[in-house]
Amino acid sequence: MGVVDYPAALRFLESRINYEVTRGIPYRSRCFKLQRMEDLLHYVGAPHKSLRAIHIAGTKGKGSTAVMVSSILREAGYRVGCFTSPHLETVLERLTINGQMCSEEDFADVIGRLIPAVEQVDKEASARGYFHGPTYFEIVTAAAFLWFAQRQVDFAVLEVGLGGRLDATNVCSPVVTAITSISMDHMEQLGYSLASIAREKAGIIKPGVVTVSGVVGEGSEVIQAVCAQVGSPLRQLGRDFWYVFHAPDPKAQDELLENRQFLGTIFDFVGGDDFLGIGDSVFKKAAKLDYSAIKVPEDTYPKCVLESLQVPLLGEHQAANAAVAVAIIGELARQGWAIDEAAIRQGLMKTRWPARVEVLHHRPLVILDGAHNGASVEAAVHTIRQFFGPRPLWVLFGTSRDKDVNSMLEILLPESQFMMLTQYSSPGRALGVDDLFGLAIGLGANEDKLRVNPDPIAAWRDFYRQVPAHGILLVTGSLFLAGRLRRVMIQDLAGKDRGPGQWNSSLG
Repeated sequence: MGVVDYPAALRFLESRINYEVTRGIPYRSRCFKLQRMEDLLHYVGAPHKSLRAIHIAGTKGKGSTAVMVSSILREAGYRVGCFTSPHLETVLERLTINGQMCSEEDFADVIGRLIPAVEQVDKEASARGYFHGPTYFEIVTAAAFLWFAQRQVDFAVLEVGLGGRLDATNVCSPVVTAITSISMDHMEQLGYSLASIAREKAGIIKPGVVTVSGVVGEGSEVIQAVCAQVGSPLRQLGRDFWYVFHAPDPKAQDELLENRQFLGTIFDFVGGDDFLGIGDSVFKKAAKLDYSAIKVPEDTYPKCVLESLQVPLLGEHQAANAAVAVAIIGELARQGWAIDEAAIRQGLMKTRWPARVEVLHHRPLVILDGAHNGASVEAAVHTIRQFFGPRPLWVLFGTSRDKDVNSMLEILLPESQFMMLTQYSSPGRALGVDDLFGLAIGLGANEDKLRVNPDPIAAWRDFYRQVPAHGILLVTGSLFLAGRLRRVMIQDLAGKDRGPGQWNSSLG
């Protein structure tokens, strides 16, 4: 196939197997095969081998951490490619260089270059024992590798799509790997225990390459064991570095909204002895501060601190993600890359990551969040209560069939004044409203406090009109739902009271 335009590139991608939008992702080596990815990249010159990768896995927080690392490195003067998934509105969002997403022209060019390679792997698939040829995700991942190599980025920050061990990104050559967190998600593919999920995530750990881990509690022992087994130096949250979250005052947050001032998370990064060895220009020697809250043993008292770091993403979980990001930056500085304190501070401040407890409107408070498992929903609700207090919460909820829906509803139902159930437009994967309603009733929901509308746009518009000015409307349950509604919500809210972005220029 010759030169293609952007619509043709999209048609080609949409003709491929896409496990992101199908029910029951078959996560096994017959379907997710790294050798198939290696074959595909071989036919376009193996661009992944030339990239200096920072590889990030985790159940929650891997995307946030990836964009934070990218933003810091950009502020330090480097050319940075960043690959994330899934996208909200357009596949182009997945591929960015220095914060700018890939153009339609560039995307069409790299897909055009990949099509003959895809067709070649298709021909060889049966003979090589592949269940099928390259998938949608594999092709888009290859497109990112190819584009980043063409543009000669200094770093390629890569977010794992699913799991780690068999993920298409796991053909990269990392200079640092990171695992942000472990919680229950994608259990059918990754296992029904935190230990089994951790083992799949730990599949990205490489011999001799430093691993930064934000995993605490169950699952952390698996990460430690794999690092020891393969010979990967481990930097562990709670042992080698810490964070101190500055709890917000809900009344102050409301004033910040009114005055269009910074709204975000403030924290201290605290490092142990080894962080001092990478230059006083980055990590400052700490005075004897009281960090008893993070339970640092006296014999390993932290020797350095970066105080009052700010990131325009809400929640203590974002402080944890940012601490992992700063620890990654510390490893790069240790390797000799020039990164100063100003780059860390400005990079965090300039981080953009929509649909993560994203405030779109003030009165009523409208929040969009792509939480899609129990742990992420719990973090979202906790963040809303911590930042904005016990105001009435109205929830617009839609999710996928393969998620632990009960765990999300068990958290949301007691918190909700009313709940509107809807679904996004992917019949194979979206959970229908009738099924959602049945699950909610089965969990003891009051039928009078439930609303049902299978059309997400109509559901949003109808529900928004009912929320009182002092209330909070949370749209959550799926990044697919968030992607379907975000642009519509922004357009609908423009000009109403304080519209999106009008009160806080730090949030795009």
